[in-house]
Amino acid sequence: KRMAPYNVGYTAGIETTHISPAWLEPSQMVDKIITISNFSRDVFLNTVFQDQQGNQHKVGTPIEVVHFPVREASSDANFDLELPSQFNFLTVNQWGPRKNMEQLVTSFIDEFRNEDVGLIIKTNQANDSQIDRDRVSNALKQIIDSKGQKSCRIHLVHGRLSNKQMDGLYRHQSVKAFVTATHGEGFGMPIFEAVSAELPVIATDWSGHLDFLSIDDKKMFAKVDFELKQIHPSHVWQGVMEANVGWAYPSEGSLRARMREVYKDYGRFKSWAKKLAEHNKEKFKKETVYKKFSTIIN
Repeated sequence: KRMAPYNVGYTAGIETTHISPAWLEPSQMVDKIITISNFSRDVFLNTVFQDQQGNQHKVGTPIEVVHFPVREASSDANFDLELPSQFNFLTVNQWGPRKNMEQLVTSFIDEFRNEDVGLIIKTNQANDSQIDRDRVSNALKQIIDSKGQKSCRIHLVHGRLSNKQMDGLYRHQSVKAFVTATHGEGFGMPIFEAVSAELPVIATDWSGHLDFLSIDDKKMFAKVDFELKQIHPSHVWQGVMEANVGWAYPSEGSLRARMREVYKDYGRFKSWAKKLAEHNKEKFKKETVYKKFSTIIN
């Protein structure tokens, strides 16, 4: 509802191809919308609704994009994690349908089954409790056990970590790259933080994270091919993700190939990662982002 003479809505938007019809009226009740990525803005602007009389409706409210700022890493960041493998991929995700963790784990095992390579999974389902940890651990164990014998390793990190500890995890000497099989991101904060830590990124070539994975027009990450398809009926969330919306389904072959490519040609991707981190440090510095936010509101 309108709460003042002048109202600004602030939202992460949605990670699918369209917004829900339930969002149309609230979006028209504010004078301006601020969202966090070009992708999120375009989803708002490109969604067209048709009423029973055949009339088409769109969000007409002005929409501006303000990205998140780069957070300065702790100078003495450390994360005490003993890893037997010298090369480890890292993923930081909530264990839920959108993050597509099952495909990521199975693809990793299938690609590196007989090699001394690790995958570190920092995750939870809903909170940082012991009950939540047991649920995630059991779900992960079922996937791993179904894949049979293997030499590659999978490590679960669960629980609340400070920014300093997260910096230490991203920058751990044995963590070499960040990987995600996400169906879609409004922005993709863990991917953004991984870039700041100069980690090569393997990600689906679609949605919000593309805003910070390029320098000029050159994409500086390992791009996973995908197919845009309707979400599974079990993922429908009335009022948020309707049955007719779609998101990206990563190609299993492409996901495996990009992980292999980063592993084999690490020097090239590490060079990209360093350039991208330096580029983002300037493009998304706090002073620039905060000034833009303030200017839009005022």
